[in-house]
Amino acid sequence: MANPTVPQESAEERRDREAYWAMSGLLLVLAFIMLGLGLYFQLYKDHERAPLLLGILAGFILATPLEIWNWGDPDIVWRVMAFQDRFLIVCFGFAVGLGALLLYGLYLIPGTAPHFGIKAFFVPGIVVGGLIFGIGVGLSGYFPGLIWIALGQGRRDAVYAVIGGLLGALT
Repeated sequence: MANPTVPQESAEERRDREAYWAMSGLLLVLAFIMLGLGLYFQLYKDHERAPLLLGILAGFILATPLEIWNWGDPDIVWRVMAFQDRFLIVCFGFAVGLGALLLYGLYLIPGTAPHFGIKAFFVPGIVVGGLIFGIGVGLSGYFPGLIWIALGQGRRDAVYAVIGGLLGALT
């Protein structure tokens, strides 16, 4: 007998949860594959840069779930900015954590010592840059990487966000 105080998960919610974890697992596996390919080109191809095809593959792999989850919709970003939706924040945190683990894991492999070029901590620059970035995201409804997905979806407002982003990058 089901406990009446605990809400039961519907079949649709269970399917969404299973799809979320399947996609997360797939992204984790693909991230390790990309790391392996990058190491192969770094170690065995006379320290050449990875070919452009590897970058295109990485972009496709990382953009596919964003398209599936409809992150090109500015309403999703506005819900995140209003703290009504945490899914995007959790995914960004997962990406940052996985990236940090993979980058620092490179130190364990001989011959791949990456140089991160850590800059001095400059609080005013961080505050001003964060404010400009946050205002731009709040006004446009797009994060920088999501602008290109929205543009590919045919959203006309993304054109203005691209122009604003390029002007911001050039100043």
